[in-house]
Amino acid sequence: MPNLLFDHRIELKTVSMSAIAGIFVEPILGEGGAHSIPVDVLENLALQAKHCHAPLIFDEIQSGFFRTGRFLASFHTTVHADYYLLGKALGGGVAKVGALLIEECAYQEAFGLIHTSTYAEDDYSSAIALKTLSICQKEKRRICTIGATLKQQLLQLQYRYPDIITAIRGQGLMLAVSFKDYLFSQSYGFQLLARSGYMGYVFSGYLLNNFNIRVATPLSTTTAIRIQPSVYISNSEIETLICALDELCRVLEAEDLYKLIEFSLKKEDRQLRPLQTFHHGDVVIEDDSNVVSKVGFLSHYIDSTSVKIADPSLAILSDRTIEWLLKKIMPISEPLVLSRQIIQNQQGKRIAITFLGLGFTSAMAKHALKEADGTTLRDLCHRGVSILEESYQVSVIGLGQYTSIITNDGRSIPNSRVKLTTGNSFTIHTGIDAVLNEIHNQHSSHQVGLHKMGIIGAGGNISSTYAQICIRYVAELCLLGGNSASSRSKAIRTAIGVAAYTLEYLADGGQPRSPLENTLQATELIKNMKRGKYTAQQLWKQLNNELGEHSPIKIADSLDDIKQCSVVIVATNDDKAFLQPEHFSANTVICDISVPMNCSKALIENNKGIKVIFGGVVQLPAQEKLLLRSIPLASGQSYACIAETILMGFEKDQQSFSFGAIKPEQVEKIGRIGKKHGFLFSQSKVGISF
Repeated sequence: MPNLLFDHRIELKTVSMSAIAGIFVEPILGEGGAHSIPVDVLENLALQAKHCHAPLIFDEIQSGFFRTGRFLASFHTTVHADYYLLGKALGGGVAKVGALLIEECAYQEAFGLIHTSTYAEDDYSSAIALKTLSICQKEKRRICTIGATLKQQLLQLQYRYPDIITAIRGQGLMLAVSFKDYLFSQSYGFQLLARSGYMGYVFSGYLLNNFNIRVATPLSTTTAIRIQPSVYISNSEIETLICALDELCRVLEAEDLYKLIEFSLKKEDRQLRPLQTFHHGDVVIEDDSNVVSKVGFLSHYIDSTSVKIADPSLAILSDRTIEWLLKKIMPISEPLVLSRQIIQNQQGKRIAITFLGLGFTSAMAKHALKEADGTTLRDLCHRGVSILEESYQVSVIGLGQYTSIITNDGRSIPNSRVKLTTGNSFTIHTGIDAVLNEIHNQHSSHQVGLHKMGIIGAGGNISSTYAQICIRYVAELCLLGGNSASSRSKAIRTAIGVAAYTLEYLADGGQPRSPLENTLQATELIKNMKRGKYTAQQLWKQLNNELGEHSPIKIADSLDDIKQCSVVIVATNDDKAFLQPEHFSANTVICDISVPMNCSKALIENNKGIKVIFGGVVQLPAQEKLLLRSIPLASGQSYACIAETILMGFEKDQQSFSFGAIKPEQVEKIGRIGKKHGFLFSQSKVGISF
């Protein structure tokens, strides 16, 4: 789209005089970044003003009063206005004063009588303005000379850093340096500053704190800084400025975020290392033409380690400092574009998935939820959804990790016209597949049902569905919520739901599929259910009254109870790896689908024969490598929640499989769809994600 402001073809249609009161223009844009308006544009505007019988008004509040070497910047052209606005430099930096210059033929005699102003005809300010005028008249040649010297050295700096400095603009001592746009930088910190609109302010802060040089950034652009020094700037001061800008360019060229923001860190976190080169490059945005549909995925940092993987320049900082930094910048944080790439199914159909990342960790999300202070994070999630929907035209959005919890499984998102999914159904499917495959590998198939299964994190949405499905394969089920009273009550709620679900299935004529269901089938409760109706709570109470401690569905009080289980599924929202080898018996099979993982390194590398399966990972049919800096998955691997988002894109007519409470039927259906498109369970997983 052409820039109409600079387009000489611009025309104003003939209208009545009352429709256009005047045409305003800055000969050199101040807050616009020192853009000089082309002469032919000024000439065209003068003609249009005359044609419309409207005055042409030059705003020279910033560019006037010898800032460019001439009394007015427009005096460098042959175009004259009817009115000129002056201010700022007119007061010599001491007084607040403004002036209006009017072409004599346009002046109205009564104006001086009826015009009022609080500070009009102030002797003090007027005297300063007159003295300033006298000084500038004497120094106007110096303004041109020193301005030309400064601009020439800035142009030489641009020549040394052509990929960093995109333009040197302006005239005289009204100049601007325009820098590269980092909107799609793979340095997520650089991208965040660019998208927040604060990049120019960080540049200004860097120069002020490191070199005692004060500059400003234009209000209408965040990729430039203004160079508007005093007429008395010396050659040595120009050299100091150029050296400082050179150092800034070196930091930007190296893409060293730590050195750029070092001045804003606590004293103990500064000067930890010299400048290093990282060269992150830009994010990959693949062509999305000829795709079946477009989907998006929203996620966040898992922990401070994933922040360091995403931007290695921050690796020098402690985990505590990383968390402090993320919290500090949260008020200006914006969703980041991580990549857009094409994924194929086994039939060769293509889908485009756009990944957005949010700048908070699991611990930050958990703390916000605990303190009932999730508004900031929720608003950030909502902005992410809006960007995916409006800028990338996606039809499905996956809510990864805590983004689903923060948005109440997507229910808090206003006016969304796309399908939303948490990806939980396919995550559950892959976890169950992983457990059954491992048990089959270790034992003959007829022994599967002899196992006692434990579920850690049993109060969650995922865990309750796991329990409803796994009850078909085991002899006993032991549910552990957490250490708090509320976690235990959630585990009890899960147990009530699972018991009612299974008892109703058997009472309706369903055939037992496991020793656990055989135990329930033999109860008097089943016979009574066929003759009357019971609530879920009543069924749970009756079941415990009849079977007592022999009930195959138990509530665990601690990890000691889980130690009796030979198969364990871990699905919590805990952000720590708290599970150790001593919590489990030898040869236990553990499937950890938590992100971040709850199994410690010691547990994963144990010598007790405990097998830890990293659930929730699938193999992509075409073996694409997910282009995400902080998800070091192997080529061809994807988290199941991401895969479910992709599958919903392929199955365009399907509703969400993971919105709200999840039913076993949904899990089974998405499992069949995954197999249809070639998305199969993978044995590998890492605990780091964005």
